[in-house]
Amino acid sequence: MKGFQIKASKLLARAKICRWCLGRQFTTDLRNAEALGASLGSNELASCDICGGAYAKRLETVETVLEKLTGYEFASFQVGVIVPKNKVDREDELRSQCRISTGIGLKKALVAMYRSELRAKVPHVQHKGTPDISVKIDLENGKTTIETRSLLFFVRYVKLDRGILVRGKPCNVCCGFGCAACSDVGLEAEPKSIEFFIVKQFKESFNGSKVKISWSGTDDENSLVNGSGRPIFVQVYNPIHRFSGVDKLDRMVGGPIQLVLIEERMASAVAFTGLKKLVKFYIKLSSPWVHQIHEIENQFKNKTLPSASRSTKRIYWLKIEIVDNLTVVVLAYMDNGISPWSLLNGVHTPSKEVIGLIDVIGPNVVTSCTYDVIDFKFD
Repeated sequence: MKGFQIKASKLLARAKICRWCLGRQFTTDLRNAEALGASLGSNELASCDICGGAYAKRLETVETVLEKLTGYEFASFQVGVIVPKNKVDREDELRSQCRISTGIGLKKALVAMYRSELRAKVPHVQHKGTPDISVKIDLENGKTTIETRSLLFFVRYVKLDRGILVRGKPCNVCCGFGCAACSDVGLEAEPKSIEFFIVKQFKESFNGSKVKISWSGTDDENSLVNGSGRPIFVQVYNPIHRFSGVDKLDRMVGGPIQLVLIEERMASAVAFTGLKKLVKFYIKLSSPWVHQIHEIENQFKNKTLPSASRSTKRIYWLKIEIVDNLTVVVLAYMDNGISPWSLLNGVHTPSKEVIGLIDVIGPNVVTSCTYDVIDFKFD
């Protein structure tokens, strides 16, 4: 204690130091730092050349943080502090001059102090795992910001009406940032799109700043999506309603677009490996069908086609049903990476020539083609 007293006197002779900052130069137990600083000769409570009065204003700062946290749902938090560089340099200089190697540094001490004060105010919050909330206290600019950990959901949707786009168009007013004209979605409400309906639902339900969809391919606007639904990943950034958001979701989004599955996932790499789809094609003809069905089915069995990812994908099987002389229905089971139109039209490029179903039937005979996605399955 005597050694502390000498060094404390040297510190006080060089700068105005509050009790807390003086005490923590000689202990890592911040609960006793203020009392220790008082016993070592500091009478300062409100001002300090080291912390700039941050300790004296700690309760005021914590109240500001709590006001900003109003409405947020969280089970854990972390605290970060931006300390003016001149304050850190000043403390380092004083510690060097007085040959002090004990205690705890300013930034680390402030983080521990604010965290302790916040824990006392929100005792229900747990402190394990990745934090839901990050509180950043900027002592240099006098600002406090709140950031929340994003949420990731595995979602399946069905599309029950034709004429709906998959991807929406950026709002003409805000260029995608979100405004009153687009209901803060960032996308045009018309023409209708699956993306608009889903982004709007998740953004409103979780009160997030942004919603991003990772797609497992897209469909023609005139096709339906049935069965277990197309899988997508939906990420919600800076959600305020972290826990109650799921209950607020309207699974009948837009009526014809329905969410049949919503599962929260750990935020990690988003991938759709091993995804396959069952597609139903409707082909109209100008003259009666004259081909051998089994020969064509065998021709397309385990046939490979290039995909958008440039990897080779496979058509596993194809079944043909003649509804009448001028209508053919085809069921095809294939890797998700294959566009249904590639199966119909084939691939005709200088470097690749793959015959499609229309080529086999005869381009001059086919008058129209449409398709619906019946189901998706993972291996």
